[in-house]
Amino acid sequence: MKPIVAADVMTPYVLKVSRDMSLTEAAHYLHDNQITGCGVTDEDGKLVGVLSMSDILDSAGVGDDVYDGDFYARGWEEEHDEDRPSLHERHDELTVADVMTSDLHSVASDTPVDAIARTLIDARIHRVLVIDDGELLGIVTTSDMMVLLADLDDLT
Repeated sequence: MKPIVAADVMTPYVLKVSRDMSLTEAAHYLHDNQITGCGVTDEDGKLVGVLSMSDILDSAGVGDDVYDGDFYARGWEEEHDEDRPSLHERHDELTVADVMTSDLHSVASDTPVDAIARTLIDARIHRVLVIDDGELLGIVTTSDMMVLLADLDDLT
């Protein structure tokens, strides 16, 4: 059996936002697309970072509150619980560039999934970009890895 590699499990299309986009707009973009992270590009379209919901929430200082059910949706409502920070109040002036992660973690398309898993664990991240010869081919997320694990019996 041939080893399972990044190209086998990656999502081939990576959604992106501009580093100049407001953080509020970027959070809506992630929510509307039902994703927790995306690539960040500069004005020339060059990939310069990654933005995750964790980056956004960390910038608001909300810590572990994100594990409270519908926190993401509630955080963007105009009316909110006084004990919770309003993400609007904190993010109207910030841009993606202010909070993005510029340290890109990437793998080649022929990287075995066990090496990808090790990268995710060691770097404590939830996504790696798949890049060959400078070209962005896709993204592998922890969700992709979980689907692989769930389908393992079908592959063997």
